[in-house]
Amino acid sequence: MLQLGELQQADDPNALNAKLSYGGDTLNTALYLSRLGVQVDYVTAVGDDSMSDWLINCWQQEGIGCEHVERFAGGVPGLYLIELDAQGERTFKYWRKGSPASRLFDEPARAERLYAHLSGYPNLYLSGITLALYKTEALASFLKFLREYAQGGGKVFFDGNYRASLWSSPSAALEAFKAVYSVTEVALPTLDDEIQVTGINDPELAIAQLKKWGVKEVALKMGEKGSIVSHGSCLQRIPTHSINIVDTTSAGDSFNAGYISARLGGKTPAESADQGNRLAAVVIQHRGAVIAANLMPF
Repeated sequence: MLQLGELQQADDPNALNAKLSYGGDTLNTALYLSRLGVQVDYVTAVGDDSMSDWLINCWQQEGIGCEHVERFAGGVPGLYLIELDAQGERTFKYWRKGSPASRLFDEPARAERLYAHLSGYPNLYLSGITLALYKTEALASFLKFLREYAQGGGKVFFDGNYRASLWSSPSAALEAFKAVYSVTEVALPTLDDEIQVTGINDPELAIAQLKKWGVKEVALKMGEKGSIVSHGSCLQRIPTHSINIVDTTSAGDSFNAGYISARLGGKTPAESADQGNRLAAVVIQHRGAVIAANLMPF
């Protein structure tokens, strides 16, 4: 549900030019899901400017449904800048305050219309960055909808993607995350994020806490240490692959797409995590959130 434009720092750190692309955590996952054959509709808001036209056109070319992308008169998309260190690890700078996406649920009439549309989907995917977008009233409305959606049989897939700069405090993020975890079918968190938000640095204890909050299935991402999946009483560690890392942008987002597509296709959690690892391993060997379609491993 989050959409942002993406600026990548030039290879020369002294250069002023940057590459304009598009991305955003849930958008990256939506795109890779579409490439993996999953029918995906994206719900967000953009402006009525030429860049917004370009974004929607790009998404549609990737097979992403844009019927429920709202257009705000006079609005422009949010932006973020990705900076990479020598190991390919990234940091973000955001320009998103007041963006159309952050105002998506501000008006009750628009929110109710979108909730009605969303209620018809069997699965919804969102992230912690999604939650960080909204004002207090809009967030409360959205969380209420998620409770009703789950009670009605809808399945929530949630990545507790945490960016400290988007929240007033870790405790504010934790309060919102707990509300979503309580209705989550499949959680796809990253251990580093869980450490920052909950203070729990043991992966098995982190999974146990998510289960206490109501999560039914967990795929915990741990970077180069692979992942751990928990479904029912089963707990399995899934190794990753040794590769040359160029850019870790979208590592988690692409893992999520690989995992979700496999689970929707009937694969086990362990098989799904392996597919997620394999896709992420290819993505992080290239610059940017979105790799060329011909580089997809499957």
